Amino acid sequence: MARHKAFTTTIAAALLLATSLAATQELSDLVENEIESTISDGIEDQLDTQTIDAVERQVEDTVISQAEQQVEASVDAEVSGQVEGQVEAQVESQVEGNVTGQVEAGVEQQLTGSIEASAETQLESQLTQQVESAVSGQLEAGLEQQLTGSVEAGAELQVEGALIEQVEAGVVADIRADAEGAGVAVGADTHAQADNPGAGSGTAAVDTRLRTEVNDDGERVERGVWVLLVPDAHAAHINRWGFNVRTRRALSSLGMQVVRVDALENRALSQVALQLALNAPGTVVDYNHVYGTDTGTGRADVKAETCSADSIAPVPLLPPPAAAAPDGETLRIGMIDSAVDTTHPALADARIAQDDFVGHELERPTAHGTAIASLLVGQTPERTGVLPGAHLHAASVVFRDAAGAIGATTDSLLAALDWQRAQGVNIVNMSLSGPANRALEAALDQLAGNGMTVVAAVGNNGPAGAPLYPAAYASVVGVTAVDACRQVFRYANRGDHIVFSALGVDVSVADAAGGYRRESGTSLAAPYVAGLIAAVHSAHREAPYTVIERLKATAMNLGNPGVDPVYGYGLVRAPLVLAPRAAGSEPGVEHQRDDVF
Repeated sequence: MARHKAFTTTIAAALLLATSLAATQELSDLVENEIESTISDGIEDQLDTQTIDAVERQVEDTVISQAEQQVEASVDAEVSGQVEGQVEAQVESQVEGNVTGQVEAGVEQQLTGSIEASAETQLESQLTQQVESAVSGQLEAGLEQQLTGSVEAGAELQVEGALIEQVEAGVVADIRADAEGAGVAVGADTHAQADNPGAGSGTAAVDTRLRTEVNDDGERVERGVWVLLVPDAHAAHINRWGFNVRTRRALSSLGMQVVRVDALENRALSQVALQLALNAPGTVVDYNHVYGTDTGTGRADVKAETCSADSIAPVPLLPPPAAAAPDGETLRIGMIDSAVDTTHPALADARIAQDDFVGHELERPTAHGTAIASLLVGQTPERTGVLPGAHLHAASVVFRDAAGAIGATTDSLLAALDWQRAQGVNIVNMSLSGPANRALEAALDQLAGNGMTVVAAVGNNGPAGAPLYPAAYASVVGVTAVDACRQVFRYANRGDHIVFSALGVDVSVADAAGGYRRESGTSLAAPYVAGLIAAVHSAHREAPYTVIERLKATAMNLGNPGVDPVYGYGLVRAPLVLAPRAAGSEPGVEHQRDDVF
């Protein structure tokens, strides 16, 4: 019984335990299910939230992107339309302007040509009538005196016709030049081109349209013209350089050509000079500068009555007619100046070879050249030149323009220098002065290297005047003027380029109008120095450089000790008695000639 009760109690406890275990299991299952449900719901909620957020962002990005693309496309279309409209408007405006300009230019050119042709025809017709009337009257009045003997009617008509043609050509050319200077093209453009070998006539191709002006540097130049000095090696390329060539001349002794061209309006001269120097070595370009003669204003007062020009005036270095140098060679000296009146009594017996290098149909004055020639080779009652009987090579380069101004252009100087060299001249006098010029400097340097000495007047622009050329070039002997009291000419230039002083005040010279006159200026001093160098060089076979150094050493000092900018080395004096020596003998020295120069 007791066992049974205990068993029963055990069973009950077991059942209770089982029931408790079952309940616990059930509770555990419930809890697990609840947890799973809660977690599952949370995960689903979280996933739903993330999914919704992602979808919303994607949708938002898509919408924003599409909206931006639409706005961009709309803006681009609007801008493109506006830009295209503006570009089309500008292009249409430019095209319309260009077409209008070309049409207007073409119409204007046709109308101008037609009007000018008609005007020129009428003008020439009127001029022909006027000229024929004037020339006929002059011929009727003067032919009887000018023609000797009986003149056939046919010959008279030929002379009259030739004169009419010449006058008409000159008048029409002047009118054409004036019209062109005003910007109107009249008739055909006939730029002459000529080659001159330098051994024959110096007459260049004629260009009647010479007009001068003052450039930005205050220099007198030929209007609208540049000068090129071109080595023969590059001469064939001139036409490729884009220049309109007016004239060209071969300088045979220099191995170069001098070419006049129209100035380029769209290029600076300095730029063109640099480009030519790089592409065609040895080629130089510059303005066609105009140079003037260097005489003063007539007689100048001397400072003391006791001073006499005769006290320092040069005496003939070779007594007339002793013009033969040693070994029978003729003493030659050159002169580049105006034309010379060889009919003047002072020059009637002189040996003068003269050639013209002006190159323009302008008046050739003779006053200055005649005066200088008389100082070199003249024989006058008042004074004999420093080299009487010598052979003078006179190159005419000076013109007088329509306004009465006298000048000589760079291209004429270059041609004249080449001719002097071709004639075998070693000493050349240039009583001219003007601005610095690259082409002239290059030619003078080359000639100096080949043994030619150029003596030039320093100019009459006064003590404060800027250096003038060619005297201021290192290769040239610059000469100033002094009066009878050995005082410098009041209008003479100053500078370190002055080498010698010589008498140039109140000097007697041959007058182209006949007779003699007294004149002052550095022009009149230069011939004394040129003549002395030529005489020593010829008589003693000394190189010009050696002669110049000898003259420096024997010059009479007039200013500060040594060389100074007023007198240079001083008053030039002949160091030797200059007389032809016997063939084969050595140069001799008899005594100093302190009374000369």
